[in-house]
Amino acid sequence: GRPVIPVSPCLHGTFQVGGGHSCRRRPGSFFLGRLYPGQGLGGAGVAGPGLGSGAGQPSALGRPGPAVARLGIGRLGGANIVLAGASGSTLAFGPGHVDGTALPGQPGHSVVSAHRDTHFAYLKNAEVGDLIRVEQPSGAKSGYRIVERRVIDTRREQVMLHPEANLLTLITCYPFEDWTPGGPLRLIVTAEKRM
Repeated sequence: GRPVIPVSPCLHGTFQVGGGHSCRRRPGSFFLGRLYPGQGLGGAGVAGPGLGSGAGQPSALGRPGPAVARLGIGRLGGANIVLAGASGSTLAFGPGHVDGTALPGQPGHSVVSAHRDTHFAYLKNAEVGDLIRVEQPSGAKSGYRIVERRVIDTRREQVMLHPEANLLTLITCYPFEDWTPGGPLRLIVTAEKRM
């Protein structure tokens, strides 16, 4: 069989099915990722962690991993710096690249996760056919065309990894309007590399 990426309710830590993490922000709390709405390239100044600049600013949640790519869907106006790892502290700052998968833009199957109410909120309006643009720290650019958008129930399904295919999979909690903590549904957006 193929390797699988079992996903937890919020994509924290070890990506296990089930668990007790919540994708909903608790009253009175905020994601430090909101401190960096202008996640920009270059890594200079106050815009937060830049692509290729190493780790972002330290926080009470810990230090996020280094930037590994920038991705976005131009039609929707969404763009994010993708950080190494998909731990809870990383996801507070931005989308996290799932360890053990190809880096975005590199050959193979890359998987990136983020919270639905912050960095991947724009995926609510992503459609089959949309182009996801990816920029690597080297400046190399590539594009992935969305070929599938589906919702899975993590109690019954897992995300299949296809290491031989040039794919990008984006994962976030679902539905966008219901922030019930610990819900089992995930939006899975899969795109094929086109350029």
